[in-house]
Amino acid sequence: MNHEPIAEPYRAEQRFQGIFDHAIEGIFQTTPDGHYAGANPALARIYGYDSPEDLQAHLSDIRHQLYVDERRRDQFQQLMEEHGRVTNFESAIYRKDGSIIWISENAVAVHDEAGGLLHYEGFVVDITARRLAEEALQKAREELEMRVAERTSELEQANASLQQIAADLRQARDDAERATRAKNEFLSRMSHELRTPLNAILGFAQLLDRPDLQAVQRERIGHIYRAGRHLLELINEVLDIARIESGRMELSLEPVRVCEAFQEVISLLRPLAAQRNVELICEAEQLEAAFALADRQRFKQVLLNLVGNAIKYHREGGGTVRLSAMPVPAERLRVLVIDDGPGISAEKIDRLFVPFDRLGVEGSEVQGTGLGLALSKRLTEAMGGSLGAESSEGEGSTFWVKLPRAQSPLARAVTQGSTPATALYPPAQGGSWKVLYVEDNLANLNLLEHVLAEHSGVELLSAMQGRVGLDLAREHRPDLILLDLHLPDLPGREVLLQLKSDPLTRAIPVVVMSADATGPQIERLRAAGAADYLTKPLDLSLFLKVLNQYLTTVRSDTAHA
Repeated sequence: MNHEPIAEPYRAEQRFQGIFDHAIEGIFQTTPDGHYAGANPALARIYGYDSPEDLQAHLSDIRHQLYVDERRRDQFQQLMEEHGRVTNFESAIYRKDGSIIWISENAVAVHDEAGGLLHYEGFVVDITARRLAEEALQKAREELEMRVAERTSELEQANASLQQIAADLRQARDDAERATRAKNEFLSRMSHELRTPLNAILGFAQLLDRPDLQAVQRERIGHIYRAGRHLLELINEVLDIARIESGRMELSLEPVRVCEAFQEVISLLRPLAAQRNVELICEAEQLEAAFALADRQRFKQVLLNLVGNAIKYHREGGGTVRLSAMPVPAERLRVLVIDDGPGISAEKIDRLFVPFDRLGVEGSEVQGTGLGLALSKRLTEAMGGSLGAESSEGEGSTFWVKLPRAQSPLARAVTQGSTPATALYPPAQGGSWKVLYVEDNLANLNLLEHVLAEHSGVELLSAMQGRVGLDLAREHRPDLILLDLHLPDLPGREVLLQLKSDPLTRAIPVVVMSADATGPQIERLRAAGAADYLTKPLDLSLFLKVLNQYLTTVRSDTAHA
């Protein structure tokens, strides 16, 4: 029996804790009397300590031990009293070894429900390099002014020095641009190398699944497919983390069946709900025709967070959490997560989406980082939607996600544990379609041979090198060309360009099939002439649908002889 889904409810929380632990900015909580109540590893590294525990053990008097100018702590607290926050508060501080660095602080004062000051919390950035650069620049200016006043020759020398600085800045800019290109190339290569073997695993798992199989056989095939899908999700998460760190967040918006997403979330969170004696209810009769335009994984991530919170923060005696949806004006869909828990007081509602604000439950047994709702809100907004909450203390809470409404897509025949049912339309007036597949991976070639072997009227030509593929395309004039990007002799993009520049082959539609799922790559290949772009692992139903689309629209003058 597969127990992996039991761990799923905790993964979002672990990921949020990871953000705190692996942030590059220092994160802190300090008490009004001047000691640290909390710190992350980045803050310890900035201050020169081995760990957050080491920092808290040694820094017991911030005013005297940390700030070079002790008055800065007084000024910090005065600003907090006047404004409740500090922004870009720059100070010189002592590191553990006694060396001096410059930091910039952004922090807020956190109060209890009665308005009493609890602590300060915020972020720290090491700005030593910038301050040193500013001081060096200021010093250079002062020296320049002095030399100008003294003699013209020293002015010329200063100008030469400034030109060198400008050259260094240009070099630094060029280095940064090269680093960005290298990072993008790494993402592209990582996506391809990890997804390519999964194409064969998931593809053959779908082919092996038949209605006439024994129950134990279907169960085993289901394990293979689910494990492959799970690994694919892990790969996607790793790539997402890399994209976030590089400042890019790419979303794949598609029609998502809300009821299906609800059922997945309920399945994942049912063990946690059972522990808390909470009943999860999906109002399916209202959701059968409800589709939201969203990124499937991100939408599920948002729902997992909302439903997980409703369970964790419910009354000790248990209760219910209902999942529902309703249309709203302007072609929007309102997805609801409703609980009959303790509710939230009016003064705390505005704090729900503030990072690290856990509404006074920091000392409770309920685990959390205070980032889940803030992250969910940003993900929802990135998908073109909005997220909010309504609650009254003692009467439960309703969290809503508003997203664009989408029309139902064509039913997919290939889902977890099902058999592909889509068929290719037969060619008109007998004969057969000719399809050329240029791919150097034997497992992928074998997969396509098995898929097309079940459909009469398709003749598959194959080439494991780009140049061989070009020769076969010119000789046989196929009705459709399927092209992988990573070939041993020529890049797939070069093969595509040659096909589109040759009068004999330029009219043949070319569908790129690649494990590289990055947005910029897809856009470049479409601009170069690709008729379509399918990412691996293949959804066989979608693959056959695309083949039907292009094979049935082939013009007579491009058909084979």
